[in-house]
Amino acid sequence: MSDVSTGDVAAAGTPRVSVVVRSYRRLPALAELCAVLAGQTHESFEVVIIDQSGEWSADSAAALAPFVADLRFRFVRCAPLGGPGARNRGVREARGDVVILVDDDDLPIGDDWVAGHERHFLSDANLVGESARQVRADGERSPYISRMLARHRVLHYSVLKTPWTFARFDEDVTPVDWLHGTNSAFRREVAILAGLWDEHVRNQDEHSFAFKLKRVLRPGQYLAFKSEPRLLRRMDIPGGMDKRFSSAEGELKNHIRFQHHVIGRYFPDLYRRGMPLYHLQALGRTLWWLASDAKGGRTLGGRLREALAIVRAYPTLSRAERK
Repeated sequence: MSDVSTGDVAAAGTPRVSVVVRSYRRLPALAELCAVLAGQTHESFEVVIIDQSGEWSADSAAALAPFVADLRFRFVRCAPLGGPGARNRGVREARGDVVILVDDDDLPIGDDWVAGHERHFLSDANLVGESARQVRADGERSPYISRMLARHRVLHYSVLKTPWTFARFDEDVTPVDWLHGTNSAFRREVAILAGLWDEHVRNQDEHSFAFKLKRVLRPGQYLAFKSEPRLLRRMDIPGGMDKRFSSAEGELKNHIRFQHHVIGRYFPDLYRRGMPLYHLQALGRTLWWLASDAKGGRTLGGRLREALAIVRAYPTLSRAERK
């Protein structure tokens, strides 16, 4: 599919903020997101949508027509680029000094979501990037049992450089180590200086970007987690790359790939010395994922059988994914 760009760039002027959306096979959800973005009260922003869904159906074209006609929106329709590639394309297309990322199946909360992100950058020149709170329902409280543990680990790395998330926490935390892939914002010039996202990374691509970003931060510059503005993180929208509907085997492969292709690249000595711990962590986190029934719908017996199968298959899977 050839690239197709819609929207009159010149007529809209140069915006201060660019919202970048990567979209793939979720056109109904994308239309919902566009409606929320169209209602934002910020006076100088654009929306850059990297749509890799292929040809639009008549219904999709009708649903998106109001936004195609909106000068604040630009649709870049192209062949699938993969998650990091789509994000890189969006940042390169963006014209704002501040770039905000949102996935096509999530929804900002409130009509001041864009303004809320920009406000933090206007008030602190040393703030380079931020991730803001994700919720599963408007009005929810922090779901974490230990507030102290969540506060200490939100968007931080362990000594092995494996990530803790805790993105549903309800307090500001400064500084943090990395930025989540949705409801995050950053200064565009610094992201480009860092080299953007590694396009060969198939999962957890936020982390190679974070490792690169840390290398270019000047003294005093930092990343932060903010409790506002919030975003509704929807976990049940079909389409996309189906990353939220994976099996235990897929979950295990993701951990192994991240360890080998990201940590192994950016921290080779640590990765080599800590190999036994990385093996244990990949298997342990997958078993915990199963025990918590993270994706729902599994019986206890089914989870036990799947856990046993994963333990037996681990040596073979590990060798294959670390090649």
